[in-house]
Amino acid sequence: MTIMIKVLDVDEIRTRKQKEQLIHLYCIKKTSISKIADLFEETSEWVEERLEQFGIPLRKKSFEPRRGNGRNETYGYVRIKVDGRWTLEHRHVWEQANGKLPKGWIIHHINGRKDDNRLVNLLGLPRGEHSPQATGLILARMSRIVELESEVEQLKDLVRAYEEVIASYS
Repeated sequence: MTIMIKVLDVDEIRTRKQKEQLIHLYCIKKTSISKIADLFEETSEWVEERLEQFGIPLRKKSFEPRRGNGRNETYGYVRIKVDGRWTLEHRHVWEQANGKLPKGWIIHHINGRKDDNRLVNLLGLPRGEHSPQATGLILARMSRIVELESEVEQLKDLVRAYEEVIASYS
């Protein structure tokens, strides 16, 4: 029986280490490309090129609120300009996904942060149900759903990352 040993050169070892670090940071830890660039002391373009080189797909961009695009108004809500008119960002995000908000309904921020206008943090409710007592159970369930969805996505990313690492050693 013959055993073959492959000797890796320094560049190949460095490349594999970079790939493992990128998978860990980008896929598992969900670190942004700009933060990874800072860690590697490189540009964002360099990070995107490495991700492409290693076959790591970029995360999909969905409609999310844009920081810095709106004005923080009184009471902490963010206003943005849509079609030349100022509107509340959380209402716009919710209506983009769910259609026009029914009359008498309001948008509740699940985590309580009025500037966190991600769709997963927004809940449409009839105005009468918007009280700490009435929304407590709903919010607990919604919070758990969001938590579980996040865990599922992390597990999917972890499986993909491990599959890629295993494939790179084949």
